[in-house]
Amino acid sequence: SYNDAYEDEHVGQFGALYLLYLFKKYGSQPRPAVWYVEKYFTAFPNLHRDRTAEYVLTFRFFDRFALPWGLVEAVEDRHDNGNRIFIVRKTPLLDAMMP
Repeated sequence: SYNDAYEDEHVGQFGALYLLYLFKKYGSQPRPAVWYVEKYFTAFPNLHRDRTAEYVLTFRFFDRFALPWGLVEAVEDRHDNGNRIFIVRKTPLLDAMMP
């Protein structure tokens, strides 16, 4: 939540273990990152949700945490008319960490 200029520090930090659980359970099949974003905000409806919050969750959880630590991998990461097409799946490391 540091250095991203988004005031709500809870988005992406609160519930990160829930996202890891979702990856453990559903991550073998490549899915759009937005699928996980939808599940996250459904599970935590008290968090403020708008397009910016969805972007921040993707940035904080995927770009700053799960990808650099090797817990998930990007199957596809491209931009199409300003929209990020971001498909992810879990790695064997996540399975090893969460038996």
